[in-house]
Amino acid sequence: MRNQINYLDSIGQERAIAIVDSKQQSSRTNLTGCWLFHGSLNSDGYGQVWVKPNHLVTATGRSVQKAYLIHIIAYISKYPEEYDRASHISHLCANRQCFNPRHLCQESPQLNNQRKGCNGTILCINKHILSHCNHSPQCIKLKIEDCCRGRLTTKRPRTY
Repeated sequence: MRNQINYLDSIGQERAIAIVDSKQQSSRTNLTGCWLFHGSLNSDGYGQVWVKPNHLVTATGRSVQKAYLIHIIAYISKYPEEYDRASHISHLCANRQCFNPRHLCQESPQLNNQRKGCNGTILCINKHILSHCNHSPQCIKLKIEDCCRGRLTTKRPRTY
């Protein structure tokens, strides 16, 4: 079982908001709206920040800091009343470096694992929908494929 830190007890919503605001200013945003974290990553590729827990805020030294996952901090900054440390905070965009709260949802570990391999919504270049994500909320992934290119056309062949 993974170590379940109660982020709300450890850093609180007010500090979570301040952390997310400061990190969001130095992040880049991609085409899907991900806020890409450019700091330390844990061994699984998730963004992490080193922060003193509330009960050690006045203590000095690096050894009092703990590593917290930035996407969970972002989630509790926006949705503290929904936070349940036994659940997973899932990335709807499947980007482990994203910490945009609108790209995060809380769900069971089983539902989180079901999202793996989901293609999201796939469109062709002419905006025909080829497939939908069946998850709720839907995954924030968009792929565009060139499905109409091989179709027969009614154009007349060129004559030379």
